[in-house]
Amino acid sequence: MGGISNFIIELGKFLKSKGFEVTIICTDGKGNWYHRIEQEGFLGKYFSSRLFEWIPFGRILHAHRIG
Repeated sequence: MGGISNFIIELGKFLKSKGFEVTIICTDGKGNWYHRIEQEGFLGKYFSSRLFEWIPFGRILHAHRIG
């Protein structure tokens, strides 16, 4: 679990304590920390990028899909 992952989880905890609903969106791959999303009471959404890595303009299509 890296620094960014910890930061996202801690930020989510802070926002949740202030009454916000927190959804964490993963746009590349599920890291080792992905299981913690539900454990902390957050919603999680995962968009795999594997299909889009191998086609022309795939990154643009992937970004459009997420948006």
